[in-house]
Amino acid sequence: MKQTLLSLAPNQVLVSTPGIEPPTFAHPQRVLWVVTAADALVMIGIEPIPRQPRTYRYSAILEAINSGQLEITEIRPRPFTLKSLDAIPSRYVEMRDRAWDVIAP
Repeated sequence: MKQTLLSLAPNQVLVSTPGIEPPTFAHPQRVLWVVTAADALVMIGIEPIPRQPRTYRYSAILEAINSGQLEITEIRPRPFTLKSLDAIPSRYVEMRDRAWDVIAP
């Protein structure tokens, strides 16, 4: 029985359903922002060479999930991502903050 998804949230990861051709996405996509009032969803690909985030129609992504083209998956975080902020060298925090400033707009 197909289950209808009611909403998406930041940090959820979407993948193309195996066996569906052509796949909706070549790489898993992490949800960064959801603005339902504007029918907008911003995601970034989880891929070897990071790309810019892209905006999608929220309703289109929900339809792709509900029709079976996309699935929500769970990706285990890498151990280094679970460190407290105090345990991360300041230069890495600065690099992260600069990268976030680039994609924030």
